Amino acid sequence: MPSGIWSQSELMNLAGHRVPRVRRWACERLETLYGKSGQEVLGKLLKDPADEVLLEALRFLESYPDQKFSDLVLEAYETRTGDVAGGCALMLGKLKDERLIPRYEMKKRKRPIDVGERIWVIVSLGELGTDSARRILRPLLSDIKEDTDPYIIEVLIGALLKAKEDMAALLEPYSRLYRERGMEILYPLIAACGSWHNLEDLKIEGKKKFLGKGLPPAVEECLAFLKGRNYSALAGDLQQAFAKGDYRRVVETAGRWARESMGENKTGGAGVKEDGSLERGIPPWINLEVLKAFMNYLENGPEDSFKWIAVATLAILEKFVEFKCLWNLKGEEVDPKDLFPLLFEDRDSHPLDELFIRRVISLFEPAAVFVRCLQQLKEHPESYGTKRAVRLLGELKDPAALPHLLPLLEREEIGDLKQESIQAMVQIGPPLVDYLEKGFPRLGEDQLLQLLFALRDIPEEKTVHFLIAHWDKLWSIDKEAFLGALEGIGSRQFIDPLRNELREGEEMDEEIFYLLCHLHGVRDPLLPSIEESLAERKKRKDQRLEGLQRNDLTALRQNTATVELKCRRCAKSYSYEIEKILVQEKKGQPLIGDKIVCKNCRAINQYEITAKGHLAITGHLLLATALMEKENFSPGPGPVHVGKLGLVDGRSMSREQAEEYYRKEVQKAPQDPGLRVGYGNVLINQGKEEEAVRQYKEALKLDPLAVEAYASLGEYEADKGNFPGAYEYFRDAAERMNTGHYYRSKEVDQVKEAIFLNLEHFAEMLGKPGPKPPAAPLSQGIIKQEKIGRNAPCPCGSGKKYKKCCLSKEEGRQPEKTSATPVELGLRDQLLAFSGNEKYKKDFEKAYAVYYRKPFREPLVIREGEEDRFQIFLDWFLHDFKREKGLTLIEEFFQSKKETLTPEERSLLQYEISSHLSLYEVLQVTPEVGLRLKDLFTAEELDTREVRGSRTLTKWDLILARVIRAGQVNKFSGIITLLSRRNKEGILASVGQAWEKFKKETGRTGWSDFAKIKGEIIHHLVEDQPRVEPVLVTEEHHPVVSAKAIFQAKNPDPLRFRLQKEFDFILDSEEEGKEMVWTWLKRGESKDWEAGKEMEQSIIFKSEMIRGSGELRWTSLGTVTWTPGRLELWCLSRERLARGKRRLREIMGDDIRHLADTFEDLKKLTKKMPQEDSPFRDNKNRERYLPFYSKAMEDWMIHWVDEKIPALDGKTPREAMMTPEGRKRVEELLKDFENAEERKRRDGEPYIDIQYLKQKLNL
Repeated sequence: MPSGIWSQSELMNLAGHRVPRVRRWACERLETLYGKSGQEVLGKLLKDPADEVLLEALRFLESYPDQKFSDLVLEAYETRTGDVAGGCALMLGKLKDERLIPRYEMKKRKRPIDVGERIWVIVSLGELGTDSARRILRPLLSDIKEDTDPYIIEVLIGALLKAKEDMAALLEPYSRLYRERGMEILYPLIAACGSWHNLEDLKIEGKKKFLGKGLPPAVEECLAFLKGRNYSALAGDLQQAFAKGDYRRVVETAGRWARESMGENKTGGAGVKEDGSLERGIPPWINLEVLKAFMNYLENGPEDSFKWIAVATLAILEKFVEFKCLWNLKGEEVDPKDLFPLLFEDRDSHPLDELFIRRVISLFEPAAVFVRCLQQLKEHPESYGTKRAVRLLGELKDPAALPHLLPLLEREEIGDLKQESIQAMVQIGPPLVDYLEKGFPRLGEDQLLQLLFALRDIPEEKTVHFLIAHWDKLWSIDKEAFLGALEGIGSRQFIDPLRNELREGEEMDEEIFYLLCHLHGVRDPLLPSIEESLAERKKRKDQRLEGLQRNDLTALRQNTATVELKCRRCAKSYSYEIEKILVQEKKGQPLIGDKIVCKNCRAINQYEITAKGHLAITGHLLLATALMEKENFSPGPGPVHVGKLGLVDGRSMSREQAEEYYRKEVQKAPQDPGLRVGYGNVLINQGKEEEAVRQYKEALKLDPLAVEAYASLGEYEADKGNFPGAYEYFRDAAERMNTGHYYRSKEVDQVKEAIFLNLEHFAEMLGKPGPKPPAAPLSQGIIKQEKIGRNAPCPCGSGKKYKKCCLSKEEGRQPEKTSATPVELGLRDQLLAFSGNEKYKKDFEKAYAVYYRKPFREPLVIREGEEDRFQIFLDWFLHDFKREKGLTLIEEFFQSKKETLTPEERSLLQYEISSHLSLYEVLQVTPEVGLRLKDLFTAEELDTREVRGSRTLTKWDLILARVIRAGQVNKFSGIITLLSRRNKEGILASVGQAWEKFKKETGRTGWSDFAKIKGEIIHHLVEDQPRVEPVLVTEEHHPVVSAKAIFQAKNPDPLRFRLQKEFDFILDSEEEGKEMVWTWLKRGESKDWEAGKEMEQSIIFKSEMIRGSGELRWTSLGTVTWTPGRLELWCLSRERLARGKRRLREIMGDDIRHLADTFEDLKKLTKKMPQEDSPFRDNKNRERYLPFYSKAMEDWMIHWVDEKIPALDGKTPREAMMTPEGRKRVEELLKDFENAEERKRRDGEPYIDIQYLKQKLNL
């Protein structure tokens, strides 16, 4: 019909637009508005490169077939693939173009044909119906197996039926597979006979037994139909046969009755002939043919295969009876007085009806036809013939029919009555709009919904004004239908109001806006972003389609459910991405767990699920079921769950019941802030936001430390768009986060993290102070740091360490400080030269063998790293090794040189001769001066002048050294051996035991005697000490080991989405398409662990993630890393790995597949890794990390005195202090701590002042 807005030429021009979406729209509008006269546009659109445009052009051509376009369709078929190629093939079949067959064979030889295209080719060959087509289709019957997809079976048999294949051949697969695929094979025959029963109606054997047999409900319905058409005797015979299970008799009775009722069999072609007589291929002719084929099947078919044949017979007989009145009619010769009765008979539509309608219009006056149609509507409103009366009213185009058509839009569907009514109104055209404007207040929502489909095809200015005038009302009734009307009309006047409606995530709104802008050349700034969104959606859609073509249902899975919800406050519908939907095991509304904030009016949780929303939820459930049943696939948690209601105080309650429960509880105990918070939570979920706010504020009056109330009010203000108000509430919550009260939260850490993140977000948005960094907790002087450490970056900016830059320069400006005088240094050089005399060579070799405990071999090679040990050996060789005459080398040197030595040199040598080895503990370090030591065997304390040692040693270091007591001055001789404090007890015990043995054997009790005579034994015992290394354990007391699990994980999307939903996983970094890294934290589902048995000499290895200002800390349990196709879980214990694997499987289901586990010793792994410097060596890092480190260490120190320590036999330090032995062990532990911290202090790192712990323990 001609249009007031779009002329045919305008639409023809738009068909050449650069945007494919516009070209497709122009093609569809040309077909709808101008029909066959607009077909010339197909000359260019059938060559269009965009699939969506080509498919629309094919639909246009299907409505108005014309063989002049065959060449273009054939060319498109040769160049396209998939469903698009399939659509071209179907059109070639309908155009009877036999060139399809060789082109198809050629494509098959070049490349594999996908399933979608093959199916459409099968259908097209049926349409073609030639001998060649049947020769291709016929062998496919033998390929049908018990596992063949029912849809493939339906398509193949339907195509052969269309191609007039022999009925006996079509029943051959049934004779083979009637047990597995019986009704699937018969169904195409039943459908071709006009039956409306679906496959399940015919196939399923319900719980209710019919006639004592397990037969489908369709049997009962067919028998009831026959009785209703006055064929009770026939129905009775058939019912009796079914009751006895005599299925042969059912088929024979039905077939014989059909043949006898029609007289002699007559043959024909297919369809309706020019004279209006029936041809072979349509009901009731085909019904009779199929019934005859069933009767012939009884002669040779297996007896136990007759049951499904009998069920199919009844369905086919039902339609035969329905169309029996049309048997042997010639439409052009029907008496005019019989036209109305034939047309309005209570039966389904039939190809002859088009001819009857044309004759009625041409033979009768419009007024007479109008009256007769109204009479049908009034007297037979439930008849299937009424929809043909409506069709006639549409052909009359009389506006007087509108008052009679509108009520039909509210009635239950009868056939396609509503669709016929809509089409009739479209034919009436613009008068419909005038009529609606006058009576708009009286129109119901059901009527308005259906009218939108009619208005879509009446593109007039008055239609535009009508839609704009009632925009909000029509939008609220059904947004999708309203947008469809806007799209169909395509007026420029829709652009501005539609732009105001655009909301994030509303795909159809964006698509229509994008189309309208391009239709009218409007360059809106939003178009580029919308175009990107459209491209991304198309990409996702194509991926799902590819998956479907591979028969991969997993490709259809989505992380969220897109559900349409209608706001109860503003009545507008929008789509929301929902993560949590609970479908109750018992009947009831699906419950949405997400908080829903209306995209229009910001109302919270005030919605109802639309019909489209329910359909989406059902779709997700069906897909999950199909995956589990068909694919044997456990998909992991999805957006829709089937389960029970939530628990309130241990009882299962609906939201309504929970609201009533809290209302009563608050009345009983109005002063309970916890009840107020819980009541507010329930109310906000029910969409009663104002009452919820009142409850939260009341909770704060009762308890100003109710953290959850502040956080909930912050969320409420944020949802309402009041960001300053939200900031204030979240700031209040953050200030009370660690001192406040939590009443309803099971996972307090999750609440705290949400508070921190929200405060940070709104602070950044508003330019206000965010979460405060932790103040350095130095109030108790626990954590300290020197201004510039020796290993710190030099302040001059050179990039070098301070000790290798300006420190050495500053020291260079001062006189070099050393413990040795020039005289002492000269004597040492002379002594070394003296020991190198040839006559001492044998002594050297003997001493070497004693000290090293292996024979001496020349040449002497000092390996790299052994230099210090060799120097220690030389010191012992010179001072303690006695030659055959009983003198040491230094004694011989003194005897041979004393006449030439000065008094100072003789004095110094005598001090050295009496020196001996011992084990010392450093009590104090005086920088650039020396050390105070304690001899651990004699308990003597002494001061040493040792400048270099004061720079390298720290308090409580354990050293093996020779001290020269030179009068009032004590100095070290040779090299100092630094020992591990962990070996202290072992060294004291083993050396002490050797000393006791020496006393018994020699009678000498002095330590100096033992150390002088048995110095090499002391060295040996120290060297032989087992290397006491701590056993590294996790905080669950499991041995530390590098443990890795490797999984196959092809698709990163569900992985990213699901892990982000879990509180125990946090995304650390992502490089799109290349890598994603998560940290697995000890919180949420991974919070509780069963600790292992505590081990001796164990040190807990712990890694933490810190949030906010350091108040939020969680143990890191492991790392999850995704790279293309691969997922790795790395943990520090076997136990963590096992738990992590279970956790990942819970979350991801079969989206990941475990491949292997690997385990490696952590020490070996550490050696392979590059050594990283301390983060505190860098000035920037020091400023950044020091407050967090200080806070963490201060917390640890404060709690340490009351923690059970394995080294104290499981007692706390405070408990161990109750006994002398325990006190001694605590003191040793504190020495170990202080020693390590002093080393940090010396290196310029933050360190702990152990004095705090001593004060806590009264030491």
